[in-house]
Amino acid sequence: MKKLLLILISSCLIAQKIPEPNNSDVISSPPIQVDEYEKLDNEFVESLRPLIATTKYGLGIINYRATGDEYSTGAMFKIYNPSKKTIKYIWFTVGGENPVGDLVGSKGSFYKTVKGIGPVEPNGIAEWDFQYLWFTSIIETLRMTTIKIQYMDNTVKTLKYNEGMYIGNEAYENSLSALYKRNQYIETAKKQSDSQDYLNNNSEIEQQAEFPGGIIALRNLFEKKFDSSQITEAGNFTTNLSFYIETDGSISDIKAYGLNEEFNNQAIITIKSINNKWIPAKKEGKYVRSKYNVPFKMNFE
Repeated sequence: MKKLLLILISSCLIAQKIPEPNNSDVISSPPIQVDEYEKLDNEFVESLRPLIATTKYGLGIINYRATGDEYSTGAMFKIYNPSKKTIKYIWFTVGGENPVGDLVGSKGSFYKTVKGIGPVEPNGIAEWDFQYLWFTSIIETLRMTTIKIQYMDNTVKTLKYNEGMYIGNEAYENSLSALYKRNQYIETAKKQSDSQDYLNNNSEIEQQAEFPGGIIALRNLFEKKFDSSQITEAGNFTTNLSFYIETDGSISDIKAYGLNEEFNNQAIITIKSINNKWIPAKKEGKYVRSKYNVPFKMNFE
């Protein structure tokens, strides 16, 4: 069984929960351009929608297909776990179809049930390949009927296959491609960046916007005000907060980009609850509106 933990955001630009000063936590400007960064970031978030859409079904099917050789047929399954619980075991019940769409019988039954072994963590990807399910080579496609899941807490759920579960290899590869392009852009900028504590969208700004006490003070307040009781699952979560710092030191247009919606929403609530006024950016001696991006990563047990 091949297993890949899909914590896509965590491999992007991140900050520690309570970090020491670190030039790689955030990116200065120049060389990075926020418009380009936001474009790549939005493309990445958009590419995740097919995976996130499977949450209401309890499982995402990236791919399933018939495999084999000239003497036998097997089956391959690749899944995404959108639930908040780790999968311990998973059973797939499928039938094999011949080229004209009819089920192929074997030992008095048209369907086979196979068992995959986890663990498959929340937001995780797993793949299984089962061989010699049918001793015939005429099967071309699979017809899935039910999926039974046993979680690590030993609760069991049986799902009837729904087309809404299907993600497809193309959508999955698109998300990986968007992540790669986004990370490559960020990594290039990190290598060229100066040792500053923020990302700003205007290279002509003479004085960058700053939180009173600096980025460490902001993160300490964020942790202090963050309501962990609103997060219902365990794990490491990362979100990238994006907002504007107005000329009066207030913040507006707050957005959060991350895989966990609860963490995203609570991060927005938390940053709004911090009443400290920012020191606005300056250009030609005057306060100007500026863009600020800051990532947060927290662990919940």
